[in-house]
Amino acid sequence: MYNVRVPLNFFRSGSIRKNLTFLVFLATLPAFAILFYTSFEHRQQTVANTKEGVAQIVHGMAEHQKEVTRSTQQILTTLSRLPEIRQLNISGTTDILRGLVAQNPQYSNLALVDLNGNILASGKGSSSANLADRAHFQEALRRKEFVVGEFIISRVGVTVPVFPAAIPVLDPEGNPSAVLTLVHKLHSFSSYLDVKDVPEGSFVAVTDNKGVRMYYYPEKKDTNPVGRSIKDKNWALARDAEGPGIFTSEGSDGNKRIFAFEPVNLKPGEPPYIYFWSGIPEKHILVPANNALLKSLLLLSLAMAVAILLAHAIGKRVIIEPLLHLVQLAGQLSKGNLEARCDTHSMVSEFNILSHEFNQMAESLQKTNAKLSTLSLVDGLTNVANRRGFDKKLKEEWHRSLRTKRPISLLMVDIDYFKIFNDTYGHLVGDDCLRTIGLILKTVAHRSIDLPARYGGEEFAVILPETDKQGAYAIAEQIHDQVAQREIPHETSDISRFLTVSIGLATLREAKKIESPIELIKLADEQLYTAKHEGRNKTAGIEVT
Repeated sequence: MYNVRVPLNFFRSGSIRKNLTFLVFLATLPAFAILFYTSFEHRQQTVANTKEGVAQIVHGMAEHQKEVTRSTQQILTTLSRLPEIRQLNISGTTDILRGLVAQNPQYSNLALVDLNGNILASGKGSSSANLADRAHFQEALRRKEFVVGEFIISRVGVTVPVFPAAIPVLDPEGNPSAVLTLVHKLHSFSSYLDVKDVPEGSFVAVTDNKGVRMYYYPEKKDTNPVGRSIKDKNWALARDAEGPGIFTSEGSDGNKRIFAFEPVNLKPGEPPYIYFWSGIPEKHILVPANNALLKSLLLLSLAMAVAILLAHAIGKRVIIEPLLHLVQLAGQLSKGNLEARCDTHSMVSEFNILSHEFNQMAESLQKTNAKLSTLSLVDGLTNVANRRGFDKKLKEEWHRSLRTKRPISLLMVDIDYFKIFNDTYGHLVGDDCLRTIGLILKTVAHRSIDLPARYGGEEFAVILPETDKQGAYAIAEQIHDQVAQREIPHETSDISRFLTVSIGLATLREAKKIESPIELIKLADEQLYTAKHEGRNKTAGIEVT
C-alpha cells in the first residue's frame, strides 16, 4: 500500500503548476517512447535492408561465376574430345589453342600438358615451363575430371596472377594421356562484376579457396593487395561457414564494414573453390539512421519542453486534452501513418507551437522515408538517375513498348577525352562538368516519361519512350548545342578547344524486335563507338525496324 500511495501523495502536495507539469510529462512520455521505438525500428530496418542488398550483390556475382565455370568446363570438355588433341597432334593442337586465346582476351593461356607436366602445345607459343607441381594439374590427373585451381602466377608468356582450370585428355580405356589447362586473367572479373556504382568506402572482391585475394575493387594496393590473404578473422568466418554469410568486422584496411560473402563449389558437397565478397562501411548506413533518430528525439524533446511551459501558463484543461491528441497521432505514426497531422485550427493559440513542431517532425519522417525510397535510384553527384534507376526505368519502358507497340529510343552520351580533362583541370572541376552534363540532359529530356541517367563514370544515358529515330536525333542535337553553348574549356582535347560529347542512338519501332532491353543498350553502345571512331563530337544512330 505504501508504494501505491507515494504517487498520490505527490499530487496532493505542491502547486497546481507542479502537478500539471508532471501530468504533461506523463502524457508526452508514451508519445516519446512510441516515436523512439518507431525510429529505432526504422534504423534496424535500414541496416537489415543494407545487409540484404550486400548479400544480393555477392549472390549475383556467385551465380555469374557458376555460368563462367560451366562455360569453361564445356570448352575444355569439347577440346579434350577433338581428334587433334586426343591424338596429341602438336601442330594441329597449337593452331586450335592459339585461335581460342586470340578470340578470348579474358584467357591468359590454353595449354596441352603431358603426364610429366611438360607443355606440348600452347596458345601463347612454345614454352619449356613444367606444370607438374601445380595443384590443378595434379587434381585433374587424380580425379580424371574437370577441376579448378587456386591463385597462381603464370609461367607461360607474361608472368601475371591467374586463376586456372584443367581437364584430363582420356584415351579409349579411360586413362589420362595428357591434361588441358585454361587460365583466366584475374582482371577479367571486372568484365562481369557490377562495380560502377560502388558507394564510397565499399568494395567487391574475389578470393580463392585459401583466402588469397584474386580481385579487389576499388584497388588498395597498400592495404588490400591482390595475391595476399585477407584478414585471418574474416577468412575464418567464411571458411568455417556452410554457405553464404553476413557479418560486421574490420577489414584489412582497418575500416569497419558490413561484409557479405558467398562460396562457390563445383559440385554439391565439395569444398568451395572461390569466394565472392562485398562490403559497405557501417558508418555509411548507421550515421544517416542515427541522425534521423536523433533529429526525431530532439524534435519531440522540444515539443515536450514547449508543452511544459504552456502547462505552467495555461493549465490542465488547455494542455492535457491536446497532449492526449498528440499521443493518438504518435500511435498512428508508429503504425506507419505518416500522413497524420495535428489540426492546428482546432486548438487554442497557445498550443500551436507544439502542434507545429509535431507536424514538422511528422513531415521530416515522411520526407526521410521518401528520400530513403528514392536514394538508391539517384546518382548523388549529378542528381540524375543512377545505373540502378536506369535499369529499372528501361525495363519498364521496354515492357510498355511491347504492350503499346510504340517506339522507344535510347541515347548513350559520352564526354570526349574526359580522363584527359580530369587530369588537366582536376577532379573537382571534373565533378562540376559531370553535374553540368546531368543538368543539360534533364533540361533537354524534360518530359515526365523521359529519364536521363548516369550510366557510369563519364558516360550518361537518356531513355526516350514513344520517340522515333527523328525525334531522338533532335534530342541528340539539342544536347550537342547545349554543351557547345556552355563553352566549357578543354584545351587538351584533340578535336575542340571546348568540351564536346559523342552520342550513340538506337531506336526500336517496336520492343518485340529484340529479346531484352540489354540488346538496346548494346545497339546504342555500338553506335557510340561508331561516333567516336568517326571523329567524336557527333551522333551515330540506328533504327531497328
